Amino acid sequence: MKGIKVLSVTALAVITSGLLQAQGAPQVVNLSDALGVMKASWTGDQTKLAYVAGSMSGGPDVLAKALYQRSLYKLDESSMTVAACGALAELGKSSANSQCGLILAGNKLLSNDIAGWAKIMDANRSAAYAQYAQALHVSTSDLHIREYEPVADFKPYFDFPAISVTRDAENFTLPLDWTTFRGHDKSGIWMVWVMVNGKRIHAVLDTGTAGVVLTQADADSTGIDHIHKEWIKINQGTPSKLGVAKEMDLGAVHIKNMPVVISDTSPKFSLIGINALQYLDAIQIADATLTSNTGGFGGACATPMTMASWIDGLDNALLVQGKVANKPFPFFLDTGDAWGVSRNIFGTPPADASTQTVSMQEAGVDGQTITSDAQEMMQIGEASPANQELRILYNDHHTRFRYDIGAFYVHSHKLVIDFKQGLLCLK
Repeated sequence: MKGIKVLSVTALAVITSGLLQAQGAPQVVNLSDALGVMKASWTGDQTKLAYVAGSMSGGPDVLAKALYQRSLYKLDESSMTVAACGALAELGKSSANSQCGLILAGNKLLSNDIAGWAKIMDANRSAAYAQYAQALHVSTSDLHIREYEPVADFKPYFDFPAISVTRDAENFTLPLDWTTFRGHDKSGIWMVWVMVNGKRIHAVLDTGTAGVVLTQADADSTGIDHIHKEWIKINQGTPSKLGVAKEMDLGAVHIKNMPVVISDTSPKFSLIGINALQYLDAIQIADATLTSNTGGFGGACATPMTMASWIDGLDNALLVQGKVANKPFPFFLDTGDAWGVSRNIFGTPPADASTQTVSMQEAGVDGQTITSDAQEMMQIGEASPANQELRILYNDHHTRFRYDIGAFYVHSHKLVIDFKQGLLCLK
């Protein structure tokens, strides 16, 4: 866009007073780092995070260590680590302090502490805006920092009620309804019954969604109103609202004041994502049953979890490590996707590709996608290597991960996610 400068934190270090004369033009700043620590977190590169944490000194090693701990879902440890760089007390002194503040805020958001997240983000933005505006010789009103733009004003969330969780049994099971889509082969999703404010609703079990998303109809039927509009945008730009479910029951787990995103246009089904599933401690999905156990599942899973996330916690994804043609790749675990295994390719199909346009629902969202069928030798998680059938998706936008694992693939395997111990296995 003409007149807008896109700058990284590294670039700010070499700016002098004569280099930029803004004259009222908005300045867009990316909170990035030269070592790629935040990119590694965004893409789930634990190897890079571990390397930087162990080999660098100063701000980068703290950032990398905190994000590495978050990738294992060890949120308390991550928050203790990031406090070492003065995340709150010295926000305005360096870009590293600002980034530490974002990580700490993101950990609170992942823990469903909306008020704590909002207060840190608000304080961090105030410090960051003053710091970067001074460096760029512009007014704060002409400065935009992308990490703070999804929510324009954090103050409406300062009084968001604190969440509380109780559990009636250490071990219990939940029946899952396997739902297929008429007219489409090799597709399906799991649905689960959830009690929200005393009313039973049917929702998708969706590991590809960060939190709980309710349709407007389900929000209305359960008496949930929004606290603030334009909370974040979901499903590639759909405006949404934030509300609170005073009571939510997942089997023997009872959650009070669960944050919920409300969408009045999509998806068609409500979604139960990982920020709610984490309160089941450890889950195993096999056949048509979800089993929850506070103590985990013994030796059934010993593989460290990988969670990719942006530093402020607004978007995150669970990954399954695998190989394609003997090369390592992370697979995005998305049980809200009705397909099996997909490969994402940016751009239009080649002229000689045999493609089709498929209309189908993924987690209740209608869409049309140009696809073609393929096969590749894969090993996904701890499953045996196989010449795996997959669908190639031709996207008009870049995606974070080359490969996605949908519910249809998981349906024929066993999935274990242990949030307490930071383990994830697909067998």
